[in-house]
Amino acid sequence: MDYMEFSAKTVNDAITEACTHFVVESSKLDYEVVEEGSSGFLGIGSKNAVIKARVKEENEEAILAAEEVKKEEKKEVKEEKKAPAKKEAKKEETKSLNDMNLTELKEEAKNRGVKGYSKMKKDELLEALK
Repeated sequence: MDYMEFSAKTVNDAITEACTHFVVESSKLDYEVVEEGSSGFLGIGSKNAVIKARVKEENEEAILAAEEVKKEEKKEVKEEKKAPAKKEAKKEETKSLNDMNLTELKEEAKNRGVKGYSKMKKDELLEALK
C-alpha cells in the first residue's frame, strides 16, 4: 500500500487523522513526519504538520478484508432500502386511485388497457386498476 499524506495542526492530530482514514490504531500505522509544522507568530505564518502514512504490511490483509465486509454491508443496506420503496410506491398509487374521480379513473383504465372500463362504476374501476 502506498503512503498517503495527512496534515493537521500538530503531528499527533495528523496521526489521528490517518488512523481514522485507515480505520486502525496508531500502533498498526507506519508513518514518517514530512513537516513538524509551526504555530507562527501570533498565528501569522503558521504551518500545518504533514505526515506520510500507510498501514503496516502485516495488517494490510486484515484491512482489505474489513473493507470487503463494509462493501457487502452497504450492498445489503441498499437492497433493503429498495424493497420498501417499491411497496410504498404501490401504496401511493393505490391512495391516488382512491382520490381520483370517475372520469380520472376511466382515463387511467383506458391507459392501462382495461376492457369495458366505460361502463364500470367507480368501485369496479378501482378493483380493476389494483
